[in-house]
Amino acid sequence: MFEQDRIVVRFDKRSHNLILREAALDESNQKMKRITLFSWGYWGWGNSVKKFVEATDAIESARGYGSPIFADIRIRRSVRAKGFNGNAFEKIVRAERYVWLKDLGNQAVADGAGGIEIANPKAAADLLDLAIKSAEDRRRVIFFCACQIPARCHRSKVARLVLREAKKRGLNLEIIEWPGGDPLEMNVEAPKTAIAALSRGLKYIPIGNRVDLARLGSVPWGSTVNLQNGSQSEPFVTGPACFQVSQWYLPVLNLDDEVDRWRKVNGYVARSSV
Repeated sequence: MFEQDRIVVRFDKRSHNLILREAALDESNQKMKRITLFSWGYWGWGNSVKKFVEATDAIESARGYGSPIFADIRIRRSVRAKGFNGNAFEKIVRAERYVWLKDLGNQAVADGAGGIEIANPKAAADLLDLAIKSAEDRRRVIFFCACQIPARCHRSKVARLVLREAKKRGLNLEIIEWPGGDPLEMNVEAPKTAIAALSRGLKYIPIGNRVDLARLGSVPWGSTVNLQNGSQSEPFVTGPACFQVSQWYLPVLNLDDEVDRWRKVNGYVARSSV
């Protein structure tokens, strides 16, 4: 018995049929193995690209994956955000971790029209192929645009197209807004200044310039964090840490709805092809 291309071959009188059955089973298992693809909006990260990349690398490493691949789905790259203007982002992450899928951009933006119209819907197959290829190297893909809220961005429609393609191929694909995960509750030790900032109603709570990125950079959207300092404990709803100027912050989400509904309406819930 030996292994070749992940198919076990046994030499006996039934070998031919056995090989065919095991080959089919292996193909079926590969199809049902889940692949996760992330969507993301770079809103707010224009001056902190290196910090974002640092965070994604730390998070994926802690999860047992290699550094992620970035797929840019903007129709054009001339923007005000410094770190995403032209090929600025590509230069930071290097060409081997970046691909511009212009065909998945919003043609309405290029035409100066309203609404969403994907330039070439068939290009969804290219994004899926990239996710499959990356998964072979135990790496995952983050496809991105600029918009802050996923449900209001054309990347939500791109996600639907990719899921449709995956379903057509019989693949188990999951797409979720970065960093993924379900809401959780966690305690975070913080200075009194952070608790004071929360009490003053600030939208971003400072947590310092040296933080556990694998933990705080991966906080799922809609999670509850309890800021603690001695006997003080102040809870608030938040998402992944972001970087501004010289330190990391946790965003404050003032929700008008219960968390699960807010996540669903705004596009933070995972979608699957199966």
